[in-house]
Amino acid sequence: MKNLSGLFLATIIIGSLFFLESCKKGEEDPFISLLSRKARVTGEWTIQTNNRSTTTLQTGGSTTIEDFVINGTNIDITTEWKNSSYDTTITIGASEDGGTVNIASIKFEKDGTYSYQLKYQLIDENDYELSDVWSRTITITTDVDIEVKGTWNFLGSVEKDYKNKERIAIVYQRERTTTTITTRTLDEISGIEQTPVTTTDKTDYLNEYANGELSVVLEIIMLKNKEIKFFRDINNYYKYDDGTSGGSTKEVGTETLVIKQ
Repeated sequence: MKNLSGLFLATIIIGSLFFLESCKKGEEDPFISLLSRKARVTGEWTIQTNNRSTTTLQTGGSTTIEDFVINGTNIDITTEWKNSSYDTTITIGASEDGGTVNIASIKFEKDGTYSYQLKYQLIDENDYELSDVWSRTITITTDVDIEVKGTWNFLGSVEKDYKNKERIAIVYQRERTTTTITTRTLDEISGIEQTPVTTTDKTDYLNEYANGELSVVLEIIMLKNKEIKFFRDINNYYKYDDGTSGGSTKEVGTETLVIKQ
């Protein structure tokens, strides 16, 4: 009887270890979780960090390198141009004149619907000496509001590459981007500030997609009850031909995303 009891206990232990190990999918997943993977993903999340680095290659040989970084409520966007008529590097954001994230949220609903909103502001200020007595300060404030609606679901396993439910596919249905650029010009002549001149330009882009037309696949590196870490490889190729001219654009890079509740 003791041998049978010991064998039964060992079977339970081995089965439990197998179950716990099967819950661990990502490289940094916790070893033990009492919640299912869907239960851990479902809910409203706040973006804590988002680091996206891309290199875009144009047909003519010019290269654009962009680093998009969100860290809490700070945002920085660094753009470098190479092999172009205007080779330079520009950083706009919190590390310079100002960059603030106002809203950075993601919702994974239980019914499979998905929503995303990113709202941020960038400030770029430059001073110019126009003459010995005339100086000018131009402040450009850019407000961006991005909203995405769609669906989400886990992807199945791919032999030797991915485990079951190690990746999430997000299918876009609707994407809206509203950008408002406010330019303030302040002249100072002989030490006297002049009346500032302010102009505003607003653009609103709306894209609606057919089912499966646009999707993003995120690899789950870590899935905890209140924190998720994603990784994405970026590899896009665009080719255009309008009948008189044509070319191509290739974009490669990586992105990491950490969200918390």
